[in-house]
Amino acid sequence: MFGYINANTSSLSPEEETRYKEAYCGLCHALGTRMGQHTRMALSHDLTFLSLLLMSLYEPEEQKQTTACIMHPLTKNSWSQNEYLDYAADMTVALAYFKLLDNWNDDRSRVSRLASATLKRRWLEVSERWPRQAQAIEAGMQAITRIEQDDHDSPDAAANAFGLIMGEIFVYQNDFWENPLRMMGRQLGRFVYLMDAAVDLEEDRKKGSYNPLLHAEFTTEEIHQILTVYMGYVTEVFEKLPLVEDVNLLRNVLYSGVWQRWNAIQESKEGN
Repeated sequence: MFGYINANTSSLSPEEETRYKEAYCGLCHALGTRMGQHTRMALSHDLTFLSLLLMSLYEPEEQKQTTACIMHPLTKNSWSQNEYLDYAADMTVALAYFKLLDNWNDDRSRVSRLASATLKRRWLEVSERWPRQAQAIEAGMQAITRIEQDDHDSPDAAANAFGLIMGEIFVYQNDFWENPLRMMGRQLGRFVYLMDAAVDLEEDRKKGSYNPLLHAEFTTEEIHQILTVYMGYVTEVFEKLPLVEDVNLLRNVLYSGVWQRWNAIQESKEGN
């Protein structure tokens, strides 16, 4: 949804980079196949991570293909196909639909309103397939909208609401792993929302847009400490999961990839 849960490809081995691309392209193909070609525009690295996590945990049989695609017609790419990539495609569309509605509410963007209309039927399909997740997404996004419209002064309110959304999305099914996955998703959702607020802080200050950090007046060091604590909660749960396949790739995302935009901004500030 926000694009922070991404791999640091500069630190991946060639094999790990290939594997990451297989999942990313697999998610793209799942979107086109299940939801229509236009939904590929909602493709997200965030949900690529989720699909890799679930694949590592549940170890499904994977089908792999090597083809050209509508996005890269001149290049053949290898991509994976399984139920967890299909699930990630459904969640991608659900989040994209409500993000577009949120853009409309915030900026009265006619483009976002029209785009959300093209996804409404797909959202209804997802809500029928995954009612628990759909209910959490809808309720959470409505809560975030109210918090932003009320200019809530708590830096945690909207982050907690987005955490509840991600917690339910991370739970693919109700089984032995649902509690750790829900906890991991909640903490990662809180991290992502606050990271997005930190990255957009100066721009939101200039525009007068809602940003929970504007009320708190934290220093850069304090924001970094808060984000580090959130990510510490995430990795604590992650390291207890019995993951073998792609575990180093997943660690790359959590220990390095999620910090890439933060580090780029700090380096830019130092350069000025």
